Amino acid sequence: MKGKEIQKNKVNIKGICIGLLIILTLVAVVIGIVLFSIKMQKVREYQANPEIARSIEYERVKEGEEKDTGSEYVEFDAFFLRDLDGDNEADEVRGTCRRIGEQDTLYLDLNVLTKGELKDGVITINSKNMYFQTTIVEDDEIKSNYISNNTQKIELKTIQNGTQKLITGIVRSGDYSSSYRVAEAIGNDIHNYTAKNSVTLTGKHVDEQGNETQINKTVEFTVDWHGEVKAEIYDGQVTNVEDNIKETEEGIELNYTFTTREPVGELNIKEVKFKAEVPELNGFAPIKVELVGDNIKQKYEQNTRTLTASKEAVVDETGKITKYVLDSTTLRTNSWRLKIIYPKESYNIVEQDTIIYKVPVEAQYFGYNNENTAHFTNPYESDIAKKTVIITYRKSQGTVAR
Repeated sequence: MKGKEIQKNKVNIKGICIGLLIILTLVAVVIGIVLFSIKMQKVREYQANPEIARSIEYERVKEGEEKDTGSEYVEFDAFFLRDLDGDNEADEVRGTCRRIGEQDTLYLDLNVLTKGELKDGVITINSKNMYFQTTIVEDDEIKSNYISNNTQKIELKTIQNGTQKLITGIVRSGDYSSSYRVAEAIGNDIHNYTAKNSVTLTGKHVDEQGNETQINKTVEFTVDWHGEVKAEIYDGQVTNVEDNIKETEEGIELNYTFTTREPVGELNIKEVKFKAEVPELNGFAPIKVELVGDNIKQKYEQNTRTLTASKEAVVDETGKITKYVLDSTTLRTNSWRLKIIYPKESYNIVEQDTIIYKVPVEAQYFGYNNENTAHFTNPYESDIAKKTVIITYRKSQGTVAR
């Protein structure tokens, strides 16, 4: 009897162990699935970043691509480093995607192998939509100092075999020494927010017997830029009656110049829209409302006393802007000179010295952006800026202007 009980207990213990093992295995599997799901969710969230999403589309650097220079003893390559899946490990890719005003590092990797030397070496930067900012000082391989916001060429000394040289420079969207020049490399070409650039290595490989082999290799890479636009409206100012309010044959003419601005300075402006709600004057509606200026499309709704207007850039067949939206490209402003005519009965210009005039206005800017619309909004639309501009018209002292 005791033997049978012992045997039975052994069976029970074995069954319990197997059950626990199964449970532990299932728990481990579930934990693994959960952890994997969490990791994949983080990867998806990381890759949802438009810059990362665009970078995933770039060509990855493959083993052996540093060759094909013309000599088996010289290797050359160019690439960017980007963590594409959030695992804190950088991938070598042939492209970079950044916001205008930001930057990335371009790596130039040169290797002279076991035999001979590299003579008359020159690295040429072929820029389409980027500046290559460098702080390279002369050394055993570099011929002179290259400290520049936009380096175009790097000349090399004679480089002996067994030498590996890594040269770095900063890719930028323009000259960052001035806020007005941050998009200078893009220029007035609306297609330049994405473009192919390249670097070229030329020179001669000379072996121990003096035989020369021409070196010529070009590495292409993509540079993508993107940006934003905003809209601002300046406050009203006290103006003088002699210049801004007068009596004409049509009636009482009021003039005021509104100023709108795009302060970011990253994108070329495609269009600007302006809106003003013209108030009554002493219970009288205006008989004429217009904006005075060039390249303005405008419409005035008499029933609602609402003026809407816009200016739009003109682009040629190559994508170059030939007529700009901004009146001042340096200040990035637009001036809207509003002329309003009221009936003469609305205002006794002799007896009434001051008019407090409130005009609700709106402005919105649209910017040319990166054309990869799967990742970026093009055109980029700013929020609508709104402001009630308070204008004080004061009659000048002395003779009334007529």
